Amino acid sequence: MLLFLRKFFRTGIIIQSDLQMRINKYLSLCGLGSRRKVEEFIKEGRVSFRRNPDGLNPIDSFSFAVKDHDEIFFDGEKVKPKVYKYILLNKPRGYITTKDDPMKRKSIMDLIPKSMHHLSPVGRLDKDTSGLIILTNDGNLYQKISHPRYKFIKHYLVEAKGKVSSQKIALFSRGLTYGKEKLKAHSAAVVASHQGRTVVSIKLTEGKNREIRKMFSFIKKPIISLERIAIGPISDKKLQKGKWRSLKSLEISRLKKELGIL
Repeated sequence: MLLFLRKFFRTGIIIQSDLQMRINKYLSLCGLGSRRKVEEFIKEGRVSFRRNPDGLNPIDSFSFAVKDHDEIFFDGEKVKPKVYKYILLNKPRGYITTKDDPMKRKSIMDLIPKSMHHLSPVGRLDKDTSGLIILTNDGNLYQKISHPRYKFIKHYLVEAKGKVSSQKIALFSRGLTYGKEKLKAHSAAVVASHQGRTVVSIKLTEGKNREIRKMFSFIKKPIISLERIAIGPISDKKLQKGKWRSLKSLEISRLKKELGIL
């Protein structure tokens, strides 16, 4: 039977399955791009297969189903689906997100098994910021979440010292200049105010270095705590600080759909 990669519901890792797979999905799992992108490669005649020793045969149909023992080639090079892993970590304060730190500070890599140290954190949270972060070896997903041009939304909750008016918070979504840097939130709103503290919901798409902290510095309001509570459609109120779990198959699919990968 044909051996393929599929997503396993609980582990978030792609494992082998004995089902056939259409060529566009197969090529996408090989890391060659989205299904739409690889269909362009098929149109251009860059994809071929070998089913017996007779040599390579071009693939010219999007409905082509790769069968058991088929070998697939892109620009004459044999390609195979990659095994991807996706985990969600709830980062505590006091940890950095750098994989290799010469200063040997506490890192999020200390919170996951060594068998997962090949995974890379998607984006960064500074040392004093807590919250959700995805780690993966999927370069395509990594790029689309972290690069500003894709405008992928990350959601934060900020607890600030003192009373902060809605008018001041509205500056964040209108945009402001901090030094020579332009800062702008996708959205920002006061959600609670009590005992000399204000809780603000902020959504960002660019994720510039210490962007939220600079915004609050601009309005002269100290931040007490800053936490990322969602990455696109991914959130988990039950995941404790310092703990991690694998993303479920449905979560991975929803994430990729929003990123335009599927």
